[in-house]
Amino acid sequence: MSPCLSIRNKLVHIWVKIAAALMVTSPSHPASAGTDANVSCVLRGTKGATALLPLESSANNFERGQRDEFIVESADVGPFTQLQIGHDNK
Repeated sequence: MSPCLSIRNKLVHIWVKIAAALMVTSPSHPASAGTDANVSCVLRGTKGATALLPLESSANNFERGQRDEFIVESADVGPFTQLQIGHDNK
């Protein structure tokens, strides 16, 4: 089914371009590396920025020496110009 909206018996097609990015993280190996905080990111591009996107793929992400992969999807922000990563200090 194609995305559409019926307004007074007229079909209006609404297309939203979706962008997806694969992000790979790998905390370093020192004993203090890793976090249990909730990690998120904002992707900035030539057409704007995403909302805060949570980075979650398992219950135990961002552990020392571990490689995590995340696929994030958002509205198209154009070619990426900046990646902002943060966490909630939990």
